[in-house]
Amino acid sequence: MEGSDHRFYVRHLYENFKLGFKGQQLKIQLWEAARAYTEADFQQHLRKMKELNVEAHDWLTKVPVHLWSRSAFIDTSKNNILINNICESWNAVILEARDKPIIYMLEWIRRHLMLRFQYIQKAFNKVKQQASMCKVHYVGDDKYEVQCYGISKAVNLDRHTCSCKVWNLTGITCRHAVACIFTKRDTLESYVHPFYYRETYMKCYGGMILPIPMGMLMKIDSIDTLLPPHYRKPTSRPKKARNKKNDDPKGSTKLSKSKESLKCSECKENGHNSRTCKIPKPLVIDRPPPRRSGRPPSVGRGRARGPNGMSVRVRERRGGRGRARGVDIQAPITNQEVNDGK
Repeated sequence: MEGSDHRFYVRHLYENFKLGFKGQQLKIQLWEAARAYTEADFQQHLRKMKELNVEAHDWLTKVPVHLWSRSAFIDTSKNNILINNICESWNAVILEARDKPIIYMLEWIRRHLMLRFQYIQKAFNKVKQQASMCKVHYVGDDKYEVQCYGISKAVNLDRHTCSCKVWNLTGITCRHAVACIFTKRDTLESYVHPFYYRETYMKCYGGMILPIPMGMLMKIDSIDTLLPPHYRKPTSRPKKARNKKNDDPKGSTKLSKSKESLKCSECKENGHNSRTCKIPKPLVIDRPPPRRSGRPPSVGRGRARGPNGMSVRVRERRGGRGRARGVDIQAPITNQEVNDGK
């Protein structure tokens, strides 16, 4: 389509990228470079990728930047989408009707489209909350310098631009612009691009989806009876969900292990575990086990034999208050003590 803005689906770009270059850190840098709005942030993530893998950096730089990174998108379409999540959302919506007969499925989709309505107000309210953390300095001629989280941005309300490029690219006022509009005591809605106005939305969807009577769809005398095609029912349960990749989340709230970043327990770095850690481990010197403190283990109850074969009287102390429990072993009785009658 000549004259239209063409972009890559970044997920498909990563699927081709990971065929030759695997690793969680490389994946993070690719997506961060795609999400970067400014050229400086984009180059910073490319430098980090080059430090990780030079070949991966060279492969990615051969892809035209204006097709996959926000830092090079044109601002005429007022769109910053990197993935086709709208298609994924639509697939999830029609999941209920996908296994139905073709006429019923089309009717279900038609009715759902008639009732669907979405507005940008939800995202707009979120930006208002973020603007409370910004400090505004008025320069003059509708120009402002805004400090937010230690970073300064230049805002021009007259041209509807901000150096963060979020406002330029999406047409929705960023938090820096919202802070300036609050300072000016002006209405926020007047600075949003007309693409998001209700009037523009109604013009885009002015054509109605007309109702269709289900009684007589066509003249059945003009054509032969249309028979359904031959269909062989599979043996297994009908499949409704799409095939998922290995790094897709397994559920709506939990991520799979393949999506989690590995962290080494030895060097505390990400990307590997202790088994594959290349940092040499410290030398461990075996030491004898520490001596146990306290009274030595007691002998069993009853009679015991001493070194000379004589009996040893063993008396167990039934410890009351202030008396220790244990076994009191007397010294062996000698022959001289027996003769003396002791």
